[in-house]
Amino acid sequence: VHGGVVGQALVGGIVFTVLVLARERLPGTLSLMGELKDILGFIRARRAARSAPAGPAT
Repeated sequence: VHGGVVGQALVGGIVFTVLVLARERLPGTLSLMGELKDILGFIRARRAARSAPAGPAT
């Protein structure tokens, strides 16, 4: 049973790697690093907007 789990994990990792490499080669798609940068930029913008004051204090 233990060997079956390890085998499934290995096959899953290989399939994931092949899909990622295929996606990187497709024209017109953003690379994973580009998407990661976009996500981090979005998170930073949300944090900056949340920490900025909403309006003048009265």
